Amino acid sequence: MHLTLEQALEILGLGPDATSEDIKQAYRDLVKVWHPDRFSDGSRVRRKAEEKLKEINAAYDLLQGYDPALRARSTPAGGTSPSPNPAQDHHRAEAPKQDSPPPPPRPFGASSKKAPAPSAPAPRWLVRPTIIWVASFCVITLAVMVILVSKLMEPSKTANSTSNPFDAITDEPVKLTESPKTRLLSDEEVGIAPNLVSKLNDPTKTANSMHVNPKPGLLTWIEPGTFTMGSPPTEKDRLAEEGPQTQVTISRGFWMSKYEVTQEEYLAVMGKNLSKFTGDLKRAVEQVSWYDAMNYCFILTAREKTAGRLPAGYVYRLPTEAEWEYACRAGTTTATAFGNSLSATQANFDGSYLYPYNRADKGRNLGRTTAVGSYAPNAWGLYDMHGNVWEWCLDWYGSYPGGSVTDPKGAKGSVSGKGRVSRGGGWSSSGWCCRSAVRNSGWPDYRFDYFGFRPVLAPSQ
Repeated sequence: MHLTLEQALEILGLGPDATSEDIKQAYRDLVKVWHPDRFSDGSRVRRKAEEKLKEINAAYDLLQGYDPALRARSTPAGGTSPSPNPAQDHHRAEAPKQDSPPPPPRPFGASSKKAPAPSAPAPRWLVRPTIIWVASFCVITLAVMVILVSKLMEPSKTANSTSNPFDAITDEPVKLTESPKTRLLSDEEVGIAPNLVSKLNDPTKTANSMHVNPKPGLLTWIEPGTFTMGSPPTEKDRLAEEGPQTQVTISRGFWMSKYEVTQEEYLAVMGKNLSKFTGDLKRAVEQVSWYDAMNYCFILTAREKTAGRLPAGYVYRLPTEAEWEYACRAGTTTATAFGNSLSATQANFDGSYLYPYNRADKGRNLGRTTAVGSYAPNAWGLYDMHGNVWEWCLDWYGSYPGGSVTDPKGAKGSVSGKGRVSRGGGWSSSGWCCRSAVRNSGWPDYRFDYFGFRPVLAPSQ
């Protein structure tokens, strides 16, 4: 795709005086709107989105290093503007130097190959579309987006959709009516020895003192403690929403799943597998909404409590956003649990081309989820906290308070159109999206092939 500078600015909806920050923000906004994962596979709209995203990426790549002041000085009267990088006009066939810094990573999973360098300007009738054409395109695009949003919301609608039972964050278990066909998981299936059941419910001991793991192969104990939530202003590729940094105290310990919930586990509890990437039941379950994840936790709690396999007063639930980042960091203050870089040998994300984090070695882009535990764990024994699938958290998305807080639970409800929090990055994400502090959100009924979860076993409140 060959673009002129004017065409690239027009694609991003910018004027000739746009700054590098304007370009970066416009690119992020457009990627969120046109990312193909928002649309159904094989649909005309998805194909259109893929074409549009290629055009957006090409425009963004062309505008790297764009300087409006330099353009104003170097553009001849009545002529077209030069390339933002004059060296490209004379050395188009040369490969980029190995020590040249990569362009800024793309937001929340967007990735594409570098577009070719710009060639000669296109005809004027292509460079400057008429106002009528632009207006028509905007109206059609808006209509398509309205239809798609309504379709995406349909699968999760129920007869009781006028009230949302999860609006108030609570640890109280929901009363469930189980089908006569419901099968309780055996001791072997949940990884617990029968002789531990009496120890778990010994009233003379507390969870903090006994440290008897109810599922030794699947859960790990997270000690209470204090950490700094969010990222410092100096962290590479930091976003403003990752601050202000806040000192958070987790006052009570909890058990956390070592792994993301697998398709096998979800099938055993819910009786169905919603995943796109089937073929290996050890892969992380995906295409699950926040509601799906909450229902899994409630049903698992009811079954395990009926079977006498839960410590007294404990329930399965999603982690709060603070609990998730505390466990992900595992005592570190660096950008990831493995340091200030991340390569595709450490996590499942798009590690090809220019997308490893902070100049780490590039690797493969698998283009799918992997079996859980395929990569090394963090210092606390938790696997895949970076990459594979974005993990739902309990909270509504909200701003950090700053200062010092204890056991925060996020916003009271949807704020400024934000949904429920998800963390960790996914298989389609760029490396910078997998950092410990990166935050994402989605409406609780969203089901995409990069959304999964991992539960915690914690005291009910």
